[in-house]
Amino acid sequence: MLKYIYVEEFEIEGDIVEDLFKLSNEYSLQRLKKDCEKIMMKNITSENVVNSALLAERYEAERLLRAYVFFIAKNYEQIFRTTNFKELDGETFIGIFQLANRGPSGKDEV
Repeated sequence: MLKYIYVEEFEIEGDIVEDLFKLSNEYSLQRLKKDCEKIMMKNITSENVVNSALLAERYEAERLLRAYVFFIAKNYEQIFRTTNFKELDGETFIGIFQLANRGPSGKDEV
């Protein structure tokens, strides 16, 4: 992360992108946050989409959350069988979809 702060470039090794995403929020590094979001969007899988959507919801990453919701909608049969989805409570699941459906004004889109 220090390299990114000084030269605004970085390489992701392993599964640290979510940790960098969290830190970018903590330190208000918006460009790093967007770069992490791009990487996370490229690496969506049926196994990680539920936990990643919860992370996007927690850190108010609307574009990322919408990508996850779109992926869930497109691959719902496979995702509904995953352990992560089965452990997700219904209220949280509905909340994720409601947040992803909000427009820039905070109101539901039609």
